[in-house]
Amino acid sequence: MIPGLARAADDAGALFAAGQFDAAASAYDAILARDPNDAAANLGLGTVELYRNALGRAEPLLRKAVSNPATAERAQRELRILAGRRGVPGQYRIHWNAGGSTSVPFVQTDPLPIIKVRVNNELDAYFLIDTGAPDIALDNAFAKELRLKTQSAGVGVFAGGRRAPVQSAILPSLTLGGVQVGHVPAHLLPTRSFGGKYRIDGVIGTGFLAHFSSSLDYLGAKLFLNPLGISIGPGDLVQPEKATFVPMWLVGDHFIFARGRINDAPEALFNIDTGLAGGGVQATKPEIDAAHIVLDEAHVSTGMGGGGPVRFIPFKALVAVGDASVTDVPGIYTPDGDQFGIFPFAVAGTISHEFFRRFSVTFDFVKMQLIIQRP
Repeated sequence: MIPGLARAADDAGALFAAGQFDAAASAYDAILARDPNDAAANLGLGTVELYRNALGRAEPLLRKAVSNPATAERAQRELRILAGRRGVPGQYRIHWNAGGSTSVPFVQTDPLPIIKVRVNNELDAYFLIDTGAPDIALDNAFAKELRLKTQSAGVGVFAGGRRAPVQSAILPSLTLGGVQVGHVPAHLLPTRSFGGKYRIDGVIGTGFLAHFSSSLDYLGAKLFLNPLGISIGPGDLVQPEKATFVPMWLVGDHFIFARGRINDAPEALFNIDTGLAGGGVQATKPEIDAAHIVLDEAHVSTGMGGGGPVRFIPFKALVAVGDASVTDVPGIYTPDGDQFGIFPFAVAGTISHEFFRRFSVTFDFVKMQLIIQRP
């Protein structure tokens, strides 16, 4: 290794592990300026570019890293994710009705948004919206009723670090308002067990929303879908003076991350998962301590996550993302497991429904930013 690069590589790796992706990218770039074949720097920068959803920039870097045995395995894994982002030919056939954009009203906003969709041009169904889910999820029984062919999709990691086997299928057609999407990849989960007033036959997740510029307008109670690259808020163009723009990163097939803050703790990296029903924030034990949060040990409860029962200890805290902040956000701590251990960087927790409930939030998958505004 070129003299001086060993320490630079350590510094870049430390920035990446801390979730400081922009700073890590600059450090990796500086290493590659001196040694373009440095495998670790190619892997590191290629991974950050993948998180930025810059697939064209990520691919050549990751392919360089594949050629080195020390980085080949992880580089191959990231290249598989990159290929998944590009999609399979024939999937996600998007057809717009007149106008090239659409909005779909929430039939229910709390504890999570629910919309009515049309399945296979013949059935109406109710789907949750949850950015913690992949493409879409279908209830197992609903998939059988639709006579979908299923196959194993490995093991999923859910709340509290619980794991469970997952099956997949292809849904021929899904219509939301004025847009129809054909051949949509789906995972099977017991969504009907969520209960409530509506029978939940499916969940719309990040993998689906990432094919659009997607806005969840909580106060206006609507989902807005627009072509990629068009950042539309609730009914009109986003008004910059009323919005906060926060960089976001897309990790794996559907995990959104952005930097935020709880109480007086330093800013940290959080998973943006809108599907925490009744909660607005989940925090790890180090973040609990850093934010000086007092857990409500007298009101421990057990809920059902995607992988099984999970204990929850409640708390309340101030939560901020960019210039958007909310006090007394209900939160949870899960003492029995940590679902964030699957990531190669530090994660402080999750920011979810009861925080975003006060805003309209747009997920811009081209500029890779969250746009948070009060309607």
